[in-house]
Amino acid sequence: MIALLLVPIFLTESIFSWPIAKTGRYNGDILIGGIFMVHDKHDQLVCGEIFEQEGIQSLEMMIFTLQKINEMKILPGFSLGGLFIDDCDRDTIGVERSLQFVKGLLGSDTCECKASSAANSSMNVVGVVGAASSVVSIQVASLLRLFKLPQAVKLISEASAARNICLAMTLALPRDKSRDSPKAFDTIITNLYSKKAARVILTFASNTEVKMLVAAAKRYHIEEHFIWIGSDGWSGNMDVVNGQEDYMEGAITVQPLSEPIPGFNEYFKQLSPTDHPLENPWLTEFWEKRFSCKWNGAGAYETPFNQNYTIICDSQKHRISKDFTQDHMLQYLSDAVIAFAYALKDLHSEICGRNFSGICAGFLPMNGTKLLKKLDNVHFKGLTGEEFFFLKDGNGPNRYGIFNFQRKYDIQHKSTIGWHFANVGTYIDGTLSLNKDKVRYHAHTKHYPLSQCSAPCPTGHAKIIKDEKCCWFCAPCNITEYLNEDLKCVGCPDGTRPNFAKTGCNVIAVQHVKLFTIHAIVAIVMAVLGCIATLFVIGIYIKYSNSPVIKASARELCYILLAGVFMSYFMTFILHLKPQTIVCVFHKVGLGLTCSLMYSALLVKTNRIARIFDSNNIKAKRPQFISPTSQVMITALLNGFQLILVLLWLVVSPPLAMHHTPQLFVVQLICSGFIDISYVSCIIYPLILLLICTYYAIKSRKIPEAFNESKHIGFTAYTTCVIWIAFFPLYIMSMDDLEIRTAILCFTCMVSGTVVLLCLFTPKIYIVLFKAEQNRSSNSTIRFKTRLEPKSNLTPVDLRSSSDKDNSVSAPA
Repeated sequence: MIALLLVPIFLTESIFSWPIAKTGRYNGDILIGGIFMVHDKHDQLVCGEIFEQEGIQSLEMMIFTLQKINEMKILPGFSLGGLFIDDCDRDTIGVERSLQFVKGLLGSDTCECKASSAANSSMNVVGVVGAASSVVSIQVASLLRLFKLPQAVKLISEASAARNICLAMTLALPRDKSRDSPKAFDTIITNLYSKKAARVILTFASNTEVKMLVAAAKRYHIEEHFIWIGSDGWSGNMDVVNGQEDYMEGAITVQPLSEPIPGFNEYFKQLSPTDHPLENPWLTEFWEKRFSCKWNGAGAYETPFNQNYTIICDSQKHRISKDFTQDHMLQYLSDAVIAFAYALKDLHSEICGRNFSGICAGFLPMNGTKLLKKLDNVHFKGLTGEEFFFLKDGNGPNRYGIFNFQRKYDIQHKSTIGWHFANVGTYIDGTLSLNKDKVRYHAHTKHYPLSQCSAPCPTGHAKIIKDEKCCWFCAPCNITEYLNEDLKCVGCPDGTRPNFAKTGCNVIAVQHVKLFTIHAIVAIVMAVLGCIATLFVIGIYIKYSNSPVIKASARELCYILLAGVFMSYFMTFILHLKPQTIVCVFHKVGLGLTCSLMYSALLVKTNRIARIFDSNNIKAKRPQFISPTSQVMITALLNGFQLILVLLWLVVSPPLAMHHTPQLFVVQLICSGFIDISYVSCIIYPLILLLICTYYAIKSRKIPEAFNESKHIGFTAYTTCVIWIAFFPLYIMSMDDLEIRTAILCFTCMVSGTVVLLCLFTPKIYIVLFKAEQNRSSNSTIRFKTRLEPKSNLTPVDLRSSSDKDNSVSAPA
């Protein structure tokens, strides 16, 4: 909670002037300002009674420190003084009276000040220490920042969100003591109690506000519910808890670690009402309150609080004695003043020179920005002997004590014998040291209740906030999402998946066809065997190229056919290479060309046979375009058309290697088009050739038995059709499995090539190698008859290559 200042109620009628605006001054060549809570606030008056610890003690500590600085001659050839004001613990008064520090600067553009009169001018106020209240300090800092006057005391605010602490409610505490204040605090405590799951109350407030807040909890009998966490504004102050200890039990507070300033106790105890009235014009008023007497000597004045005092103050009789306790915050005030002295020394050395004594011409007016930089870099030992320096964030060293408000319990008599703030740990320079065994929530238990509306979400669950700020329910992220910095489920980018903790996304390993899988190894072994077998057949054809059987089988077409068969096996190696652009080009060109070479040559062979034997029914004339050269040209034209189609396809749909996600968390590197049936569109034309070939094979199925190659071609065509009919459904069903789809494509090509090799070439190789008696010229020539001539007139038609016609022999019918 942040305590904010509300507009106070001013007393409009009084028989005397109150408050009396006073300013304290400790003379010096250079001045620093001091803002002190000399008077407390009041519910009806602008200022209340005198304040000893935050007011008089702090002011005297600044005077004491200035004396020590000048005695030690920290500053070369000039002295440091102070200008002191009272803010009455109100930001409006603090801002108004802080103008004392800058009114000289307001006219600095038109006036010149001489060094001799500098000590008497507020123009020489170069910085400000204070104020004790954060609210006043913030407002004054906003004013002084306009004039670039640095402050050594800064507001420290820790970001609760960075530590995963949810503030269910943030309320402002009223800072006056008006008649309506109890009602305001009642409203605050009931609002806090309405959030029953939020039990921790973090207070940034002064003694008075915290005391009134706890009083409201007492009025509503809210005991053993709240867990109070207190800042140094009221830490260790028994006045806050007096009378309401049961409601504050278990409170945890922090307080800056400090050491008493040596010599200050003796200094303060020897003060008298007549000491340094210029430096501390409120000293007589302090004396009146401390000893309940009325001062009638020099500097006496009427206040709303000394009217009923009847005893006259005696400076000899009324002395500060043993009951004096040094305020624990005085060390930090003293260090702040000394920090200014060392910063001024460093800046003086930079501007005036290291050996210059006194104030040089360029030293005043002071450059506040430069002075602030010097302040950031000071490092010294204070009056306590401890080192002081500023951290990078502008704060001083982090040294705090941690206290737990506990009851002193008599176990034997089972009764409370007192209360105290027990020291349970420290926080020094970022290191927390906490004795958990000493921390207690209540006398009967040391365990604090949970202060949470909802339990933390498990791994992989998003926090969905309900209507209540600190309440939520947990929703699991789906399988493709992770938790971002805002604890919201966010989908992972393409190609990634959530890690196990759902804190980010990991790249999915890309799959592609490889040479060392079971499917690949089997396919490659078959391809190697097929290539060897094909090369063996080619070798036989070359070696026995002049034998009658090979001559009669149209050698030129057979070589083209064998080239297609060899490519049907070799494509297995191409299909198992890692996809990249050039490999994808070979896929598109090679697959279609393989089938085109086989089926175009097969078609030309079948068509040639069909036309030869069909001509018997028409006329006894040799058919056209049955010569080897013609057959090769026709085959070349058919394959050229295939190449034109493939080149057009490459232009319309360029082959590219791409990432494909067929299913969740599976990323495949494939060639574009492989994901659908369009990839095998390159074999549509060859399959049309196969269908035409099948037609001619059916048409020529009744030719004479002496020429049985047509039967072999027919069986090849029928079997190949069955293979491709089975291929398409298998290929479509395997779209999600890269290895299976590649294997189906490879095996289909190889089986179709194997069918050609077995059905067409194996019989001829068998005859050439093992049936030499059948490898005769007479078996290569067939006679046919026509309907127009008598049966006795037979015309021989040679089925061999034209170069071998001189060896032809007619076979009798």
